[in-house]
Amino acid sequence: MKQSTGLMVFWANIDPENWLEYQQWHNCQHIPERVAIEGFHIGRRYRSAADPSRFMMFYETQSPESLQGAGYLHALSNPTAWTKKSLSWFRNGARSVYRRRRVTNEAYQHEAPLLLVIRYDTDQEWAACTNATVRRVQQYVMDDSGSNVKTTEQSIHGAVPTARRCLALAESDDSSILEAARAGAIDLLALAQAIGLPDGQSADLELYWLEIAIKSPNS
Repeated sequence: MKQSTGLMVFWANIDPENWLEYQQWHNCQHIPERVAIEGFHIGRRYRSAADPSRFMMFYETQSPESLQGAGYLHALSNPTAWTKKSLSWFRNGARSVYRRRRVTNEAYQHEAPLLLVIRYDTDQEWAACTNATVRRVQQYVMDDSGSNVKTTEQSIHGAVPTARRCLALAESDDSSILEAARAGAIDLLALAQAIGLPDGQSADLELYWLEIAIKSPNS
């Protein structure tokens, strides 16, 4: 897999009556379209363990600059009819572009089935560590210029950058934490602190499970 220092993440809620067509669109048209763009390496979609209507879509790219490249901006400004329809279903949208600044440990050979998503404010990096539950931790900081691009797609979905500037993705394949999360029996803050999140650090914490991942044909 090529080195990826850029990341675009999109969070949105989709109403249940639109789930199936949304997934068809995203799987069959949108992700393949995006990962064919120069500089794009992989697209993934995750679903919230706590709220099945909440989805997290993201693309790993060669750099944050890839997310302001001509190919991507052309796609954002010329959405297909199916894309226009699908984006109209997005609610509570948040879209941010990030630059990776630190990674702890190697990735799985497969795409991470579970992600503990940590959003926080401080620009200070923290010394993440891994354990039996978490394989890899990637830390990102927001790229303002890429996050604030105005396009045709943005005018439809209306998403804005996340309020918190920093993001950490903690990768896991421990299904027991998903089971615990669905039962409301897991302390995500304790899990985050076990991998190094500083005590007292204010953060938004969510657990997501993988629905689909598609790599670029050029990766």
